[in-house]
Amino acid sequence: MSSARRSRIGPRVALPLMTLLLVSCGESRSSGHDAPASQPSPVKVTEAPSDSVESELGESGAGDSLDGVPIRVASFDYCDRAGSPPFDQLMVMKSIATTYDTLRWNDCRTAGLTPPLEQSQVLRWQAYLINYSMAMAGCPLTLGPAEGGTGTFGPANIRAIGLPNPALSRDEARLLLDKYLETFAHSLHLLPDERAEIEAFLWGTAQTMVDTAATGILSRCEHDGGT
Repeated sequence: MSSARRSRIGPRVALPLMTLLLVSCGESRSSGHDAPASQPSPVKVTEAPSDSVESELGESGAGDSLDGVPIRVASFDYCDRAGSPPFDQLMVMKSIATTYDTLRWNDCRTAGLTPPLEQSQVLRWQAYLINYSMAMAGCPLTLGPAEGGTGTFGPANIRAIGLPNPALSRDEARLLLDKYLETFAHSLHLLPDERAEIEAFLWGTAQTMVDTAATGILSRCEHDGGT
């Protein structure tokens, strides 16, 4: 992987007040905060492993696995595509996070990833997606370690905000992956071969959440009984 190197964890730093305000202005609509009060039955979820996955990037052993699927650790180096100052990088990652979640929420086929969220959960979900994107790009993690590291399929990792991760169908995993990949690749100006590397990596991590028996469990489309 010619353009790649091991992702790193930067020191946790105190963020400027404006940064905190920008991170905190969560898009509640895109995360399900304004969802109708009447909701379908809770989605089917996978059993969480007894021990949480360590989020120390780059330190997963070759034999580590999650639910029987080998843990993958990102080693990409695209942080410079987001600009040089840490604040600029943070704003690009915030754009990736909010754009992805808006696309996810506005598509009835994936809207059911999250139930209606409390404001604190909205902010935590946005912060997680920002930090996960920073980890995927190889940026220093100024918000602290990313829950589950890059070995977790971040676009669906609601376990980061205290909810059980869903068991996805292959089609649902593909939908979430495509929405995340589109905004990640566009925001970081990835070349076709670089985009393909990210796509292959994400699809590998998505397998930890795929249930071959699942069909449309995230759907809130009317023809699936959604509202």
